[in-house]
Amino acid sequence: MRTGSEAGRPPTHETVRTGEVAMELHPDYPALVQHLAQRGYPLVFQQEYPHVVFKRVCNKQGEVLREEKHVAVVAGMRFLDLEHEAGHVTQLEDNLGGNLPTEKWVQLRPDREVLVKNAPDVLTPWQNAITEHHNRLLEFLRLQERGSPVELLQSHRKGIEEWASIYNQYLFDPRPKPERISWAKLHFPDLTNLIAQVRFL
Repeated sequence: MRTGSEAGRPPTHETVRTGEVAMELHPDYPALVQHLAQRGYPLVFQQEYPHVVFKRVCNKQGEVLREEKHVAVVAGMRFLDLEHEAGHVTQLEDNLGGNLPTEKWVQLRPDREVLVKNAPDVLTPWQNAITEHHNRLLEFLRLQERGSPVELLQSHRKGIEEWASIYNQYLFDPRPKPERISWAKLHFPDLTNLIAQVRFL
């Protein structure tokens, strides 16, 4: 669940309305931060890119020791980028039931943990493609409802097209993959309608 971000703009009526303002300057920022914290995802400021972390730490026998969750953000990024990450939190907790972490670690001893690569019980690349496509469709409709500028909508439509290509490769190319399609329908039953809705805007 990794996406890019852009630096937020100074606060004006327009940038606040569209969400292009720097997130800390948006009037809804405190409430959204509180909402995420209440769901178990506090903000962690870092320098790279915004993403949501759901880390599960197990012992060598596979027993869960603890789970660590947070939303990694870049200071001064757009409020709409924070909204995007909040959408991923909703997906992880509501659509996926809070049972599918983004990464798994094994604690070998109290001071050492190792990442388990290609763990079978974490969000896979094809599942990530579904969640990202779904989140971007919702984001586009949200921005469209706000009457966002054409340039902003075009930029986000380009992102949708890029992730639609990845989504289609994982689910339909070179032939349909029933198990993956069924998983998408089970956890994101509105996805097909969202695709059709955005297509005709």
